[in-house]
Amino acid sequence: MKKLFLLIPFLLPLFSLCQSQIDSKPTDIYQIKLEKPVKCIQKIEYEKTGEEIKGWLDDDRKIIYLENYRVNNRVKVKVIYDDDNEEQMLRSACSVQLSQQKVL
Repeated sequence: MKKLFLLIPFLLPLFSLCQSQIDSKPTDIYQIKLEKPVKCIQKIEYEKTGEEIKGWLDDDRKIIYLENYRVNNRVKVKVIYDDDNEEQMLRSACSVQLSQQKVL
């Protein structure tokens, strides 16, 4: 019985770690508003590193949602419009806004 009490201090942090994984909070989603609807997104990446960012369009195709965006980074976006014209745009960190949408 004494040995069990000696193990409790070591087991409590393990239990709390498992509990925090179960009670995970939603991830913040950021958004970029567009001037006109786009047909599709070809690529979204950070300007400096070129690391890809996961993103998708809203139903109106005028907002791009960014899932794993790191705050205060410029974003390079390549899109195709309905008329098949391509555009590559660079968006500053202040034009990337926190969205009301959440992802688990």
